[in-house]
Amino acid sequence: MFPAALTALLFAFSGVCAGRSTRLIGAMNAGFLRLLVAFITLAGYAYLWGSGHTGPGLAFFMLSGVIGIGLGDTAVFQAIKRLGPRLSVLLAQCLAAPFGAAIEWGWMGTTLTPAQIGGIAIILVGSGMAVWPDKKMTIPRNVLLPGVFFGVLAALGQALGAVITRKANAANIVEHIEINGLSAAYQRMLGALIATLVIYLISMLFQRGRTAEKPAGKDDYKKAAPWIIANALSGLTFGIACYQWALQHTATGIVLAIVATTPLLVMPMTYFLDNDRPSRRALLGAVVAVSGVIALTQ
Repeated sequence: MFPAALTALLFAFSGVCAGRSTRLIGAMNAGFLRLLVAFITLAGYAYLWGSGHTGPGLAFFMLSGVIGIGLGDTAVFQAIKRLGPRLSVLLAQCLAAPFGAAIEWGWMGTTLTPAQIGGIAIILVGSGMAVWPDKKMTIPRNVLLPGVFFGVLAALGQALGAVITRKANAANIVEHIEINGLSAAYQRMLGALIATLVIYLISMLFQRGRTAEKPAGKDDYKKAAPWIIANALSGLTFGIACYQWALQHTATGIVLAIVATTPLLVMPMTYFLDNDRPSRRALLGAVVAVSGVIALTQ
Protein backbone atom coordinates (compact mmCIF):
# COMPACT_ATOMS: atom_id res chain seq x y z
CA MET A 1 0.00 0.00 0.00
CA PHE A 2 2.88 2.39 0.77
CA PRO A 3 4.12 2.71 -2.85
CA ALA A 4 0.57 3.41 -4.06
CA ALA A 5 0.10 6.12 -1.41
CA LEU A 6 3.49 7.61 -2.31
CA THR A 7 2.40 7.59 -5.97
CA ALA A 8 -0.69 9.62 -5.11
CA LEU A 9 1.42 12.16 -3.20
CA LEU A 10 3.91 12.55 -6.06
CA PHE A 11 1.14 12.77 -8.67
CA ALA A 12 -0.55 15.49 -6.62
CA PHE A 13 2.60 17.61 -6.49
CA SER A 14 3.13 16.94 -10.19
CA GLY A 15 -0.36 18.25 -10.93
CA VAL A 16 0.31 21.50 -9.08
CA CYS A 17 3.58 21.97 -10.99
CA ALA A 18 1.81 21.19 -14.27
CA GLY A 19 -0.74 23.91 -13.61
CA ARG A 20 2.00 26.50 -13.02
CA SER A 21 4.01 25.58 -16.14
CA THR A 22 0.90 25.35 -18.34
CA ARG A 23 -0.18 28.87 -17.41
CA LEU A 24 3.26 30.18 -18.40
CA ILE A 25 3.98 28.44 -21.73
CA GLY A 26 0.81 26.56 -22.71
CA ALA A 27 -0.38 22.99 -22.28
CA MET A 28 1.23 21.50 -25.38
CA ASN A 29 4.69 22.95 -24.71
CA ALA A 30 4.62 22.19 -20.99
CA GLY A 31 3.43 18.62 -21.55
CA PHE A 32 6.01 17.82 -24.19
CA LEU A 33 8.93 19.35 -22.27
CA ARG A 34 8.08 17.49 -19.04
CA LEU A 35 7.94 14.25 -21.04
CA LEU A 36 11.33 14.99 -22.59
CA VAL A 37 12.94 15.77 -19.21
CA ALA A 38 11.51 12.59 -17.68
CA PHE A 39 12.63 10.48 -20.65
CA ILE A 40 16.23 11.75 -20.49
CA THR A 41 16.37 11.23 -16.71
CA LEU A 42 14.95 7.71 -16.83
CA ALA A 43 17.08 6.73 -19.83
CA GLY A 44 20.23 7.83 -18.00
CA TYR A 45 19.34 5.72 -14.97
CA ALA A 46 18.12 2.71 -16.97
CA TYR A 47 21.31 2.37 -19.04
CA LEU A 48 23.80 3.27 -16.31
CA TRP A 49 22.37 1.36 -13.34
CA GLY A 50 19.10 -0.26 -14.44
CA SER A 51 17.89 -2.83 -16.95
CA GLY A 52 17.79 -0.63 -20.06
CA HIS A 53 15.34 -1.95 -22.63
CA THR A 54 15.82 -5.63 -21.77
CA GLY A 55 13.37 -8.20 -20.45
CA PRO A 56 10.46 -10.18 -21.91
CA GLY A 57 7.99 -7.59 -20.60
CA LEU A 58 9.44 -4.76 -22.72
CA ALA A 59 6.70 -4.86 -25.38
CA PHE A 60 3.98 -4.82 -22.70
CA PHE A 61 5.64 -1.92 -20.87
CA MET A 62 5.87 0.09 -24.10
CA LEU A 63 2.24 -0.66 -24.96
CA SER A 64 1.29 0.42 -21.45
CA GLY A 65 3.08 3.72 -22.03
CA VAL A 66 1.33 4.27 -25.36
CA ILE A 67 -2.12 3.71 -23.85
CA GLY A 68 -1.70 4.94 -20.27
CA ILE A 69 0.56 7.98 -20.75
CA GLY A 70 0.37 8.85 -24.46
CA LEU A 71 -3.34 8.43 -25.14
CA GLY A 72 -4.52 8.72 -21.52
CA ASP A 73 -2.78 12.04 -20.84
CA THR A 74 -4.00 13.46 -24.16
CA ALA A 75 -7.58 12.57 -23.23
CA VAL A 76 -7.16 14.20 -19.81
CA PHE A 77 -6.05 17.50 -21.38
CA GLN A 78 -8.99 17.40 -23.78
CA ALA A 79 -11.38 16.82 -20.87
CA ILE A 80 -9.84 19.66 -18.85
CA LYS A 81 -10.35 22.05 -21.78
CA ARG A 82 -14.08 21.33 -21.68
CA LEU A 83 -14.94 20.45 -18.07
CA GLY A 84 -12.19 22.03 -16.00
CA PRO A 85 -9.75 20.18 -13.76
CA ARG A 86 -12.02 19.12 -10.90
CA LEU A 87 -14.63 17.23 -12.92
CA SER A 88 -11.97 15.85 -15.28
CA VAL A 89 -9.94 14.48 -12.37
CA LEU A 90 -13.11 12.99 -10.89
CA LEU A 91 -13.84 11.06 -14.08
CA ALA A 92 -10.26 10.04 -14.86
CA GLN A 93 -9.13 8.99 -11.38
CA CYS A 94 -12.30 7.58 -9.83
CA LEU A 95 -13.49 5.58 -12.85
CA ALA A 96 -10.01 4.13 -13.41
CA ALA A 97 -10.27 1.92 -10.31
CA PRO A 98 -13.41 -0.06 -11.26
CA PHE A 99 -12.31 -0.14 -14.92
CA GLY A 100 -8.92 -1.55 -13.90
CA ALA A 101 -10.43 -4.13 -11.55
CA ALA A 102 -12.87 -5.30 -14.25
CA ILE A 103 -10.21 -5.48 -16.99
CA GLU A 104 -7.75 -7.38 -14.79
CA TRP A 105 -10.47 -9.78 -13.66
CA GLY A 106 -11.43 -10.54 -17.28
CA TRP A 107 -7.86 -10.77 -18.61
CA MET A 108 -5.77 -12.11 -15.73
CA GLY A 109 -8.39 -13.62 -13.44
CA THR A 110 -7.47 -11.41 -10.45
CA THR A 111 -10.33 -11.21 -7.94
CA LEU A 112 -10.91 -8.88 -5.00
CA THR A 113 -12.36 -9.76 -1.60
CA PRO A 114 -15.62 -8.15 -0.45
CA ALA A 115 -13.64 -6.09 2.10
CA GLN A 116 -11.32 -4.78 -0.64
CA ILE A 117 -14.28 -3.91 -2.87
CA GLY A 118 -15.84 -2.05 0.06
CA GLY A 119 -12.64 -0.11 0.67
CA ILE A 120 -12.45 0.86 -3.01
CA ALA A 121 -16.08 2.00 -2.94
CA ILE A 122 -15.43 4.21 0.11
CA ILE A 123 -12.43 5.82 -1.62
CA LEU A 124 -14.45 6.51 -4.78
CA VAL A 125 -17.36 8.03 -2.84
CA GLY A 126 -15.02 10.24 -0.84
CA SER A 127 -13.10 11.36 -3.91
CA GLY A 128 -16.35 12.13 -5.71
CA MET A 129 -17.61 14.24 -2.79
CA ALA A 130 -14.37 16.18 -2.70
CA VAL A 131 -13.90 17.03 -6.36
CA TRP A 132 -17.46 17.17 -7.72
CA PRO A 133 -18.04 20.69 -9.15
CA ASP A 134 -20.32 23.21 -7.45
CA LYS A 135 -23.92 23.68 -8.61
CA LYS A 136 -23.02 27.19 -9.78
CA MET A 137 -20.93 25.71 -12.60
CA THR A 138 -22.85 25.64 -15.89
CA ILE A 139 -21.45 23.72 -18.85
CA PRO A 140 -23.26 23.76 -22.22
CA ARG A 141 -24.47 20.37 -23.41
CA ASN A 142 -22.38 20.50 -26.59
CA VAL A 143 -19.29 20.96 -24.40
CA LEU A 144 -20.31 18.63 -21.56
CA LEU A 145 -20.84 15.48 -23.62
CA PRO A 146 -17.46 15.55 -25.44
CA GLY A 147 -15.79 16.44 -22.13
CA VAL A 148 -17.35 13.46 -20.38
CA PHE A 149 -16.33 11.24 -23.31
CA PHE A 150 -12.68 12.31 -23.00
CA GLY A 151 -12.79 11.95 -19.20
CA VAL A 152 -14.08 8.38 -19.46
CA LEU A 153 -11.53 7.68 -22.20
CA ALA A 154 -8.75 8.95 -19.92
CA ALA A 155 -9.93 6.65 -17.12
CA LEU A 156 -10.07 3.69 -19.51
CA GLY A 157 -6.57 4.49 -20.80
CA GLN A 158 -5.15 4.72 -17.30
CA ALA A 159 -6.85 1.48 -16.25
CA LEU A 160 -5.81 -0.47 -19.33
CA GLY A 161 -2.26 0.88 -19.08
CA ALA A 162 -2.05 -0.29 -15.46
CA VAL A 163 -3.32 -3.79 -16.29
CA ILE A 164 -0.86 -4.10 -19.18
CA THR A 165 1.90 -3.13 -16.74
CA ARG A 166 0.81 -6.01 -14.50
CA LYS A 167 0.99 -8.26 -17.56
CA ALA A 168 4.55 -7.05 -18.21
CA ASN A 169 5.53 -7.84 -14.63
CA ALA A 170 4.01 -11.31 -14.98
CA ALA A 171 6.00 -11.93 -18.17
CA ASN A 172 9.22 -10.97 -16.38
CA ILE A 173 8.43 -13.19 -13.39
CA VAL A 174 7.99 -16.23 -15.67
CA GLU A 175 11.57 -15.73 -16.86
CA HIS A 176 12.76 -15.04 -13.28
CA ILE A 177 13.67 -11.44 -14.19
CA GLU A 178 12.98 -8.56 -11.83
CA ILE A 179 13.01 -4.99 -13.17
CA ASN A 180 12.88 -2.15 -10.65
CA GLY A 181 10.38 0.68 -10.81
CA LEU A 182 12.64 3.25 -12.50
CA SER A 183 13.68 0.84 -15.26
CA ALA A 184 10.05 -0.17 -15.79
CA ALA A 185 9.09 3.51 -15.91
CA TYR A 186 11.71 4.08 -18.62
CA GLN A 187 10.38 1.19 -20.71
CA ARG A 188 6.88 2.67 -20.42
CA MET A 189 8.29 6.06 -21.37
CA LEU A 190 9.65 4.62 -24.64
CA GLY A 191 6.12 3.89 -25.79
CA ALA A 192 4.74 7.12 -24.33
CA LEU A 193 7.29 9.27 -26.16
CA ILE A 194 6.51 7.64 -29.51
CA ALA A 195 2.75 8.07 -28.99
CA THR A 196 3.12 11.68 -27.83
CA LEU A 197 5.26 12.62 -30.83
CA VAL A 198 2.68 11.15 -33.21
CA ILE A 199 -0.18 12.94 -31.43
CA TYR A 200 1.79 16.20 -31.41
CA LEU A 201 2.44 16.03 -35.17
CA ILE A 202 -1.19 15.22 -35.90
CA SER A 203 -2.39 18.10 -33.72
CA MET A 204 -0.01 20.49 -35.49
CA LEU A 205 -1.49 19.45 -38.85
CA PHE A 206 -5.03 20.10 -37.61
CA GLN A 207 -4.03 23.47 -36.15
CA ARG A 208 -2.78 24.84 -39.46
CA GLY A 209 -4.84 27.85 -40.47
CA ARG A 210 -6.43 28.11 -37.02
CA THR A 211 -5.75 30.65 -34.29
CA ALA A 212 -2.92 29.30 -32.16
CA GLU A 213 -2.07 30.05 -28.55
CA LYS A 214 -0.08 33.19 -27.89
CA PRO A 215 3.57 32.16 -28.20
CA ALA A 216 5.54 32.14 -24.96
CA GLY A 217 8.66 34.30 -24.64
CA LYS A 218 12.10 33.51 -23.25
CA ASP A 219 11.19 34.91 -19.84
CA ASP A 220 8.14 32.65 -19.71
CA TYR A 221 10.27 29.59 -20.42
CA LYS A 222 12.79 30.64 -17.74
CA LYS A 223 10.01 31.00 -15.18
CA ALA A 224 8.45 27.70 -16.24
CA ALA A 225 11.72 25.70 -16.23
CA PRO A 226 11.74 24.86 -12.47
CA TRP A 227 8.08 23.84 -12.58
CA ILE A 228 8.65 21.68 -15.68
CA ILE A 229 11.59 19.90 -14.04
CA ALA A 230 9.66 19.40 -10.79
CA ASN A 231 6.66 18.15 -12.76
CA ALA A 232 8.77 15.67 -14.74
CA LEU A 233 10.63 14.32 -11.71
CA SER A 234 7.66 14.05 -9.36
CA GLY A 235 5.18 12.71 -11.91
CA LEU A 236 6.66 10.87 -14.87
CA THR A 237 9.91 9.85 -13.12
CA PHE A 238 9.59 8.97 -9.43
CA GLY A 239 5.79 8.98 -9.48
CA ILE A 240 5.61 6.44 -12.30
CA ALA A 241 8.44 4.44 -10.66
CA CYS A 242 6.40 4.15 -7.44
CA TYR A 243 3.36 3.32 -9.57
CA GLN A 244 5.26 0.44 -11.19
CA TRP A 245 6.49 -0.67 -7.76
CA ALA A 246 2.92 -0.77 -6.45
CA LEU A 247 1.62 -2.73 -9.45
CA GLN A 248 4.33 -5.37 -8.97
CA HIS A 249 2.79 -6.44 -5.67
CA THR A 250 -0.82 -5.22 -5.55
CA ALA A 251 -3.94 -5.73 -7.68
CA THR A 252 -4.74 -3.00 -10.20
CA GLY A 253 -8.11 -2.08 -8.66
CA ILE A 254 -6.56 -1.45 -5.24
CA VAL A 255 -3.64 0.56 -6.61
CA LEU A 256 -5.90 2.74 -8.76
CA ALA A 257 -8.30 3.30 -5.87
CA ILE A 258 -5.50 4.63 -3.68
CA VAL A 259 -4.14 6.74 -6.54
CA ALA A 260 -7.68 8.15 -6.89
CA THR A 261 -7.00 10.12 -3.70
CA THR A 262 -4.58 12.32 -5.72
CA PRO A 263 -7.05 15.24 -6.10
CA LEU A 264 -7.55 15.22 -2.33
CA LEU A 265 -3.83 15.68 -1.77
CA VAL A 266 -3.83 18.55 -4.28
CA MET A 267 -6.17 20.56 -2.03
CA PRO A 268 -3.70 21.45 0.76
CA MET A 269 -0.98 22.15 -1.82
CA THR A 270 -3.13 24.59 -3.77
CA TYR A 271 -4.29 26.13 -0.49
CA PHE A 272 -0.73 27.12 0.47
CA LEU A 273 0.50 27.93 -3.04
CA ASP A 274 -2.58 29.52 -4.62
CA ASN A 275 -4.76 30.31 -1.58
CA ASP A 276 -7.48 28.01 -2.98
CA ARG A 277 -9.68 27.19 0.03
CA PRO A 278 -11.51 23.82 -0.13
CA SER A 279 -15.19 23.66 0.78
CA ARG A 280 -16.58 21.76 3.78
CA ARG A 281 -17.87 19.08 1.43
CA ALA A 282 -14.40 18.69 -0.04
CA LEU A 283 -12.88 18.30 3.42
CA LEU A 284 -15.54 15.74 4.39
CA GLY A 285 -14.88 13.84 1.17
CA ALA A 286 -11.17 13.79 1.98
CA VAL A 287 -11.89 12.25 5.38
CA VAL A 288 -14.13 9.59 3.79
CA ALA A 289 -11.52 8.73 1.13
CA VAL A 290 -8.69 8.48 3.65
CA SER A 291 -10.83 6.16 5.78
CA GLY A 292 -11.20 3.94 2.73
CA VAL A 293 -7.42 3.85 2.26
CA ILE A 294 -7.01 2.90 5.93
CA ALA A 295 -9.59 0.12 5.47
CA LEU A 296 -7.62 -1.25 2.49
CA THR A 297 -4.40 -1.40 4.50
CA GLN A 298 -5.95 -3.56 7.21
